[in-house]
Amino acid sequence: MKLNRWQRLWMVISLTLVVPVAMGTWLTLPSDEAIKEAWANAALAAVQHDDSQAWVSPSQVRSVLFDGLDNDAVIKRARKYAQESYEKNAKTNPGAVALMLLDMTVADEWYSKQLGSLKTSQRNRIAFGGTVWLVLVVLVYAASRSAAWIRRRFQLTTPK
Repeated sequence: MKLNRWQRLWMVISLTLVVPVAMGTWLTLPSDEAIKEAWANAALAAVQHDDSQAWVSPSQVRSVLFDGLDNDAVIKRARKYAQESYEKNAKTNPGAVALMLLDMTVADEWYSKQLGSLKTSQRNRIAFGGTVWLVLVVLVYAASRSAAWIRRRFQLTTPK
């Protein structure tokens, strides 16, 4: 099978389109780091509501209690902190401490589900990137066939 000039051009453009579409797909691919960062921030916000301490912001909680820890360690330590605070202050201030544990539990459930659906989100993003590439390839082929048809129809020649 011999390809004509328009088909060869279409093949080159199709192969060239792979690079930007793949890069765009890769850069927008959901990752677990963003989910863990949000989970750690939610855990810090829950710890911030501890009435036995006067925390101004979740970042202050992180810098004072969990400085230098990665997100996984912050989540585990915040959960442990909430549990210890509950055990220590359950009798004196049960409402506020129970609220901190409730916030922690809600964050744990929500972000575990988010991590569980991460692979599906990644597959969907990759499928979307492949679909975008395929649509672009078909559009380029249609444009090249149209250009060839116009050239034949109107007897246009290229200057030599």
